[in-house]
Amino acid sequence: MLVLVLAACDERVALEPGPGGIAPAGQTPAEEASQTAEAPHPDAAWFSVLGVTEATGNLGIDLVESQEELSAFWDAYGFDQPAPGLALDEHVVAFVRRGDNACPDEAVEVRLVDATLEHTLLAPPGGCTDPYIVWAYTIAYHRGGLGAEVTVRSAEDDGPDGELVATFVLSPYDGPRAPAPTPPPRQPTADEAATLFADHPIRRCAELEDPREDVFARQQPRDGSGEPTGPPLSERVPEDVQSTYAAEHPDEIGWLMVDQAAGEWVVGVTADVDGHRERLEARHPGEHFRIVETPHAQRDLAAAQAAVRPLHGGEDGGGPRARVRRPGVQRPAR
Repeated sequence: MLVLVLAACDERVALEPGPGGIAPAGQTPAEEASQTAEAPHPDAAWFSVLGVTEATGNLGIDLVESQEELSAFWDAYGFDQPAPGLALDEHVVAFVRRGDNACPDEAVEVRLVDATLEHTLLAPPGGCTDPYIVWAYTIAYHRGGLGAEVTVRSAEDDGPDGELVATFVLSPYDGPRAPAPTPPPRQPTADEAATLFADHPIRRCAELEDPREDVFARQQPRDGSGEPTGPPLSERVPEDVQSTYAAEHPDEIGWLMVDQAAGEWVVGVTADVDGHRERLEARHPGEHFRIVETPHAQRDLAAAQAAVRPLHGGEDGGGPRARVRRPGVQRPAR
């Protein structure tokens, strides 16, 4: 009876070049503080994610050293924007094709170890649909620090199936050294998180007690058999409570859950706990109801979800932990 709407991600994103990717513009000081980074790792290398797009064909890695090659690969993968202008006398660009679900991992760090560029990839927050998709990452590296030969290494997919490894011989280089790498962002500290949410209309889940937690904790069958325990429950109850009865009390009905082990229907209401218990037991003789207080009515939650859904960039919205976009701010490449 609990519905989780999974997030869908954009198929194509592209950014202007920058060290380690580009952070969204227009951030508040508190938001900038939340992305404070640790010092770079001694092996960290400068890189820039130029774009990520859904691709076709086999998994693998290609490396380009000219604008012509870059444009050819860029057009072949179907980016809507023109290929970025990049000083390819000082850079090389890898096209890494790896498998993932509908929300590709984000490249957050590249380290140069024994002439090998090793990538750290992290999944974006939130739920996601789970098809197998080949994603092409377009990643630029500075020639400074790279020798005559370089190996590019990346996880093959988001599972334990293996790695993609390719070695390339580079043209001679005597240009400037690579710029300092940008450290990967870290999670905010407790104090920084408190600053982020100070006087903000959105409250953190940890600040609110969830009256459903007791029911969640009892979902596993007590006898260990894998089968639900407790007496059978009527299918007419959810049909009534979630539709007819909720429509009769739109300001007070929050949610319905079943505690199978206890043989009870658990209903969250915003007021009149005793009154709802009496009415529901009278409507469904022989059924047992546990009525608890909850902070929000179902109608209000639906309105809040409708307001948040457009920020996910799709009609289906996202799960409770899905990434959202602020209007007017471009989302960084995943």
